[in-house]
Amino acid sequence: MTARFGTREEVIRWIKEVGIDNKVTVIITRSDSEIGKRGRSNKLIFGCDKGGKHKNTDSGTQSASKKCGCPFKIMSTPAKDGPGWKIDVKCGLHNHGLPDRLEGHSFIGRLAPDEKQHVADLTKRHVTPRHILLSLQDRDPENVTRITQNFCWVLEKLKELFVKKDLCPQVILTDRDLVLMKAIEIVFPRSINLLCRFHINKNVGAKCKQHVVNYLQKTIDTLWMEVVWASDEVEYGQRLHQLEQTCVDYSGFINYVKDTWLTPHRHRFVGAWINRVLHLGNTTTNRVEYAHWKLKQMLGNNIGDMGYLIENLYNVVLVCLDNPCMTFFPMTSSHSPNVSIYCIGFVNQNHWVRVNMKEGFPLPPITLDWKKFRCQIATSWMLGFVGRLQHWQLLTPILA
Repeated sequence: MTARFGTREEVIRWIKEVGIDNKVTVIITRSDSEIGKRGRSNKLIFGCDKGGKHKNTDSGTQSASKKCGCPFKIMSTPAKDGPGWKIDVKCGLHNHGLPDRLEGHSFIGRLAPDEKQHVADLTKRHVTPRHILLSLQDRDPENVTRITQNFCWVLEKLKELFVKKDLCPQVILTDRDLVLMKAIEIVFPRSINLLCRFHINKNVGAKCKQHVVNYLQKTIDTLWMEVVWASDEVEYGQRLHQLEQTCVDYSGFINYVKDTWLTPHRHRFVGAWINRVLHLGNTTTNRVEYAHWKLKQMLGNNIGDMGYLIENLYNVVLVCLDNPCMTFFPMTSSHSPNVSIYCIGFVNQNHWVRVNMKEGFPLPPITLDWKKFRCQIATSWMLGFVGRLQHWQLLTPILA
């Protein structure tokens, strides 16, 4: 085969592109420039990256090598009968099998010089790696294909670790990384790709704070969680309708929720759909971060189970002044007239403080879970403090 090109750069670009199309990595094995020395002439020699032989070192250690002496060879020189460069295929054969795809090969994942400079500039500005990746994708959409190929290679290597070749995971849990999700579809077509609820809820919560007034944020957060936890499609429709009605004046938020999450991905994180598959309760990609978030919630304005832990562990009465105010009675013991009563208040929407109250101060309503799950003998707590509970009810219209 003989072909002709205008410049040296055109030769290099064409040969490498054809190599990639044919699942072969072609490299320059020799490059000579005519610089006036005897015997030197303009010349390019291309070969397969598996050409040559592995060189042993004196260190005594053994290392793996992909070189197998592949004879593939192409030579390019300036044309003698006119302008341009010609290509001569000296040997078009390979002595090794060709891969199905080049995913994961270092040549494929390599950045161009201008892309490297772009990454360096963004790094100096302390841009996060995730946003650097998004910036590269915006500059060159073909980067998405290259990154998808690398993801596929990694997943293929993971697949090789399975004991049985036909064995694949029923469920794969990831974040909403569209490139990774596409790779999963390619490598594990029969697996169900769920999305991390924890990170979805964080993103929705952040968007809610941007669009919704403060006093409605907690209500909308509750309605959103009811959508996520809907047990069937009928309940899902009802919960979503309630959320839409509440957000009628916040189109930016509800459009984000529907366009980014519910419409394209509800089957990946909403209970009505994911409860049909065996995910064994795995709905987050980061259990440590999720546990930390739950602890912050309990120690934040939602005292929740922590209140029951305190009053049962120390056999005390705990009064929490927040919205709403609550009284926690012990659930497994009987009333004691000399019991210690501790009162705490939620301050500046970020921490609890001890509050010193006068003797005999009114007690806010008892928590609903105490009424549901208390032992029979624990009923005496409510009877022992009935006067102070009624006093709070009388003050409620005034406090409101």
